[in-house]
Amino acid sequence: MGKFWLNTANAAIGLIFTCYLQTSLASAVWFADDENIQRIDPVTNQISLRLAADDIRSLAAAPDGSVWALQRKRLKQYGPSGEVLVDLDLKFLNVNGAGLTALDPRDNSLWIAEGGDGDENGQHQEHDGRLKRAIRLNSFGHLVQDISIPSHIRAIVVGLDQSLWLLGKSMLWNYARTGQQLSVIDLKAAAKEKVRLFATDAIGAWLWLAAERKLFRVDGDRLTDKFFKVDLPNKVEAIGIDPAQGSLWVVTERTLYLLLDDGSVSKAIDLKSMGIRTPKILVPDSANGTFWLGHDDAISRFNMDGTRVATIAVKGDIEQLSAAPLILQPTVAITGPTAGKSTNNPLSTVTLELGASCSHRPCGFVGDYFDSYHVNANLNGEEIGTLFAQTASATERSFTPTTRMPEGENVLTAQVSDSFGQVSVKEVLRFVVDTKAPRFIAVQPENGAVIITPAATVAGNLDETAFVSVIHNGKTQTAYGASFNFSVNLDSGSNSIILAAIDSAGNLTTRSIDVSYDATPLSILSLIPESGAILAGREVNIEGRISEPSDVLLSGNGSSSQSISGTGFSFPVVLNPGDNIYRIDVTTKLGKAAVAHINLTYVPLTLTVASPLDGAEVDKENVLVTGIYTGPNRTRVTVNSLEATVSNGSFSIIVPLAAGPNVLDVSAISPDGKEIVGQRVVVLRQDASTAPVVRIASPVDGEEFVAPATIFVRASAYDANGNVQSVRISNDSSFGFSRSNRETEFAEYEWTGVPEGQYVINATTYGENGTEVTKAVNVKVLSQDEPIFRVWDGFNRALLAGNNDAAVGYIAVDARERYARVFFDLMPHMREVLGSLNTLQRLSVDENVAEYFISQREVGTNRELGFLIYFVKDGDGVWRISNL
Repeated sequence: MGKFWLNTANAAIGLIFTCYLQTSLASAVWFADDENIQRIDPVTNQISLRLAADDIRSLAAAPDGSVWALQRKRLKQYGPSGEVLVDLDLKFLNVNGAGLTALDPRDNSLWIAEGGDGDENGQHQEHDGRLKRAIRLNSFGHLVQDISIPSHIRAIVVGLDQSLWLLGKSMLWNYARTGQQLSVIDLKAAAKEKVRLFATDAIGAWLWLAAERKLFRVDGDRLTDKFFKVDLPNKVEAIGIDPAQGSLWVVTERTLYLLLDDGSVSKAIDLKSMGIRTPKILVPDSANGTFWLGHDDAISRFNMDGTRVATIAVKGDIEQLSAAPLILQPTVAITGPTAGKSTNNPLSTVTLELGASCSHRPCGFVGDYFDSYHVNANLNGEEIGTLFAQTASATERSFTPTTRMPEGENVLTAQVSDSFGQVSVKEVLRFVVDTKAPRFIAVQPENGAVIITPAATVAGNLDETAFVSVIHNGKTQTAYGASFNFSVNLDSGSNSIILAAIDSAGNLTTRSIDVSYDATPLSILSLIPESGAILAGREVNIEGRISEPSDVLLSGNGSSSQSISGTGFSFPVVLNPGDNIYRIDVTTKLGKAAVAHINLTYVPLTLTVASPLDGAEVDKENVLVTGIYTGPNRTRVTVNSLEATVSNGSFSIIVPLAAGPNVLDVSAISPDGKEIVGQRVVVLRQDASTAPVVRIASPVDGEEFVAPATIFVRASAYDANGNVQSVRISNDSSFGFSRSNRETEFAEYEWTGVPEGQYVINATTYGENGTEVTKAVNVKVLSQDEPIFRVWDGFNRALLAGNNDAAVGYIAVDARERYARVFFDLMPHMREVLGSLNTLQRLSVDENVAEYFISQREVGTNRELGFLIYFVKDGDGVWRISNL
């Protein structure tokens, strides 16, 4: 047994270590009254379980929360939830008057001894001529050890070395686990009165015994018949030792004492003032760092400093009280070499950190306890445990090899055991010895290379993973891996570049590269249109000139990547509504490069005449023409070539009228004059006399169709009295028609196969005075692509504007929910996404389904990806996107 002394002036406790233990949910405290066994939860300080059981002679709580309960005729083990794990009839164990138990926490085996307070009352007297027995059961309740004891047994304690201490009336025995008697102490010389109580600390430094008003202490390392004695003013009711700290608590009828190892009182607590009367049992609780005091009709819990933290009321008298014993286990940690790291020192020192666990918590021991540790260590199959030496720290051991450890992986195992035979968990460390420096492979640029770009790429590989640095002009860049790629800014002329690589073991290698930089720049001399231009036309040429012959690559929004060679370039592109961002990359055969970016904004021309309405009839000499338009700044609006006043997207102009029909051609004209959109409005100026009225029922003015179109034309005319007039319908285009109908109240014509274009359809009748009255409507026949392009352009504009709801409106109803979240997540990147798309290309179009193809430039590469986009005509007749 080991011992730790505190050789200071006050000698407060007698030990130089502290083991602070926190509450464990598994550990519990058990007690028994006349009728029940009950479990206390140390977290809540409440009774959490009650089991019916009478005549309990001894309890032995286990660290896992279970408990052994010894009755007069049976032995039972209850699990943490009260389930019966073991149930034995004592007659089959051949033990008579068994009244004492002690748990060995190292294997959860149980010692049972004949004796206890019951023997004092005459059932089994000390000198009845029969040897007493102490038996040991394993955790399953099987008998594994049987020891005969010369006389009556009053107390039983299991030591940390798993030996058994037995207190008789006048003798103290110590038996090995195997049954061999290790020592015996005669107590007759200690006290004339009987010695009733016995306790020892976890490491056996002190053995404390108690008689009526005396305490006796024996040195656990030097067992003799000489005792250190302490007199007390009152009868000792119970004693208990903090198994980790070794402090002794003594309970008398009205006082709780904490004694120092010299017998002086460190603390005295008046139990009467706490309302505690008739104290009976004192039990240390190692797992929870407290002790429990059973008294009259309650159990009180105290911290190890004597502070009461809880009192639990019970109904019956407390017969037995038990808490789990201390579990002490050695620990070892390999602290050197560092786990997971390589070392370039083949003679690296191996270091171990020794420790101890008290009920699964660090004990915090210091002092010579660790001197008893035996180290069992193995390095690459060779035993080195005996080669470890103690460092300046009491808990550290080290070993430095005298021969080189092999290159590559090395395996170290370590395990320690203490003087009690307890063994730590085996620790395993794998570490790598690496003394070879990394090697550079395939480094670019080569030494002596001529480079014509201001930024050189220094790249290559290593034969192992390492930290790589490039040093140039006092600046350092670092990367990690088996390959590297650095960008270095060069000075004009000669440049010296240093490469260095160091692996995880600290091995270093370097390489020098000398290169020259030709700084003559390549430049783009001109670029048309200028970046930032706002254009009304969708089709435009991006043109420019270069300082020397080069390969020119255009990429960007709405355009596939294109390339040409020479000193000038011209790329036709088709713009999308909104911003269109392009990149122009220029590269010479020698590798010089220049880059230009151009941002072109396409604002399509639109025009809507608000008044007068087409076919309106007025009796004034002029009319106010108003409406709205969109287009770039400085867009002009004319009516019959007369300039209208424009402001903030609106226009207005007063136009004189001639008698009869007046055709008003309203046009929006781009600033460069290349783009024009228009709308024709016919206004009839009537005089005071009543003129016939012409009505065109179909088509509606401004109606749009898709080529090849079928347009049903229907018109009628009436005089002032409502009489039907003859009417003629006509169209003045090269693909027109002319037809009259005088037999019915209307004229009609089915115009089929109408190609793309804008058409004016006239319906004409004549008044009594020969005045010609004409009603005109404008129709537009769109290309098959135009409705699709309008949907696609509106969809793109909504996404570019960040309007998620508007964008979803262009999606078919059954697909909206699926895409709404997609648009929301991509919105921060939408300009970049849309900018990478090219123009829609038609594959097929029928009445209700259209299939188109679009390509997309993959970001960071010259590759293009192709996608199919489907459009469907919803029930409302509107084209919408079905699938992206």
